[in-house]
Formats: sequence, C-alpha cells, structure tokens
Amino acid sequence: YSIDEENVFHIHGDVEDPIIGHDSIIKDKTIYEEDIYSNDIIFENRIYDRIKEFINNSNKNISRNIEKLCEELENLNDVTEIDEIIVIGLSFGKIDKPYFKFIHQSFRNAMWNFSYFGRNEQEEQKDIEKKVSFLKGIGVREDKIVALDSI
Repeated sequence: YSIDEENVFHIHGDVEDPIIGHDSIIKDKTIYEEDIYSNDIIFENRIYDRIKEFINNSNKNISRNIEKLCEELENLNDVTEIDEIIVIGLSFGKIDKPYFKFIHQSFRNAMWNFSYFGRNEQEEQKDIEKKVSFLKGIGVREDKIVALDSI
C-alpha cells in the first residue's frame, strides 16, 4: 500500500500473531436439582462445558487490545500529525466499535478512508452505507468519510 510498516497498526494482529475471537463470555447455566442425575443432562452439560470453554478461551480482550494500540501510538514520533486513517478488509462489526471510538477520539480531525466489498454494485452500496453509518455512529463527520474506489 506504499505505507511504511512502522506506520501500520494491525488492529486484529497479523499473520505472525493473529487476534481472533469475539467479545462474549458465557457464564454458568442454571441446573435444577431434579435434573442432576439425568443422562441427557449429564451429556448436555459436558457439551455445554466444552462449548463454554472454547468461547471463553477465544475472547478478544478488547480492553487489552486498546492498551496495545495506545502503546503503539505512544511509540510513534508525532501522533498529532496523523490526519488520515485507512481501514482495509474490516467488516465494521459491533466488536470493532470500541477500537474505532478510541481512534476517533484520539484523532478527531482525521479523514477516514475504508475499503468495501460486494459481489455486485448493490452489495457494494450496501457495504458502503453500513460503514458510513457505523462511522457516523461513533461521531465521525460525513465530510471526513471516504469509500476507497480501489486499493
């Protein structure tokens, strides 16, 4: 992308150390005393425990990732000069909102450029509208939002 690697922060990690997962934690479910000895309940609980363990172990720990982003920004020579934010290949999902809010609050006057995807014009337009709405929802002014034609 003709950008020095030292000026790129991969919010979801990189090939060497990807950050995958979600922001949910499953708490214990309620088991009624009369069901404790049922074979179906025992089997169901084993499955539940395995699913719970997988989901809880794949939590992204957003607050820790934002701390890493802060550390990365502190290492830059002059973060006050950041006037453009380029987002490539991100879906702008609910889990991304805390990151984007933090970045927007840190660089309120920056231009936000984003890539979009669709198999046809209608899907592309829908993706653009979703991302513009997302950015406006965290306080980015519409005149500071640009959908990238090509990358």
